[in-house]
Amino acid sequence: MDRAKNEILLLLTDRWCDWEAGYAIAVANSFSDYEVKTIAADYDAKVSMGGLKTQVDYVIDDYNDFHSLAMVIIPGGLSWEEDSHDDIATFVGAAAGHGVRIAAICGAAFFLCSHGFLDHVKHTGDSLELFQSAPGYRGADLYIQAQVVTDGGFITANETAAVEFAYEIFKMLEVDSKEEMDIWYNNFNLGAVSSPVIDHIHVTVSDIGRAEQFYDRLLPMLGFDLSLKEKDSVPDHEYQIIEYHNKKLSFGIVNQRREYENERVSRRKAGALHHLAFYVKSKKKVDELFKMVKEISAVIVHEPRYYREYCKDYYAFFFKDSENIEYEIVNFMRENSFPAGK
Repeated sequence: MDRAKNEILLLLTDRWCDWEAGYAIAVANSFSDYEVKTIAADYDAKVSMGGLKTQVDYVIDDYNDFHSLAMVIIPGGLSWEEDSHDDIATFVGAAAGHGVRIAAICGAAFFLCSHGFLDHVKHTGDSLELFQSAPGYRGADLYIQAQVVTDGGFITANETAAVEFAYEIFKMLEVDSKEEMDIWYNNFNLGAVSSPVIDHIHVTVSDIGRAEQFYDRLLPMLGFDLSLKEKDSVPDHEYQIIEYHNKKLSFGIVNQRREYENERVSRRKAGALHHLAFYVKSKKKVDELFKMVKEISAVIVHEPRYYREYCKDYYAFFFKDSENIEYEIVNFMRENSFPAGK
């Protein structure tokens, strides 16, 4: 990054989301060579959703110091869907035209899509359905269901992705060494107190071609990106693997060896996988996925219901894949059943 461009502008609107850019501006302003300033459509102090009354350093009509500007960070807020903010769009267009990087989160990403800035770059936001409600939006084919996406000088993120948003900003601006930035991200993403984290799971299937067709349909429902799917083989070991990736987990299917073709698999046999459960964020999502899973030739073992013998709010359904491996889709508040310190 060109260190002559040492200014970062935080673009404010009325009722802006103060937490969404908090990580990014705090680190960049206090622990790097960058200086964060505020900019808005006028000099009136902007009050955030948290009640912070923020002074404005610059107004967009007067700003032209683009040679010193490294990035414009635009947090979400309650006004983005209430006003077209054409004046701000003109400023963002001028900044982008001078090669300035643009980072937008939540409602600000919707603002970018509404003004055509995302029609030709990969991007994300709060939902594709929301973006498609914007007249003139032409970027649906480039929309990615993700926490944050960086492409073509733009960083976009959904409303829950403040940590990931900051991390992408840090990398783009090179605020520190890669090692230090990775340490920061892992600390704020995973927490300071260690928790169990599974990096990848590989299951052996009897027919890898048939299984691939099944998992190509199942895993995107659970947040895996098919564009990241990988295949590999080691012929000397009769080994084939197809691996699917998500930011937090990789899942692979492996072919069985010919010598085991006639063996019966039982999930109650020692060493076998009994079942694998995927957590989703709501009871509604469990029900939505149940309808979707029924359409991909899965064998339903148990329909969605509460399993209060596990936990009082444990809601799940169970199914088997094309290879007779059992899975579960579940939602419950783990923190309530297994609180820290108990």
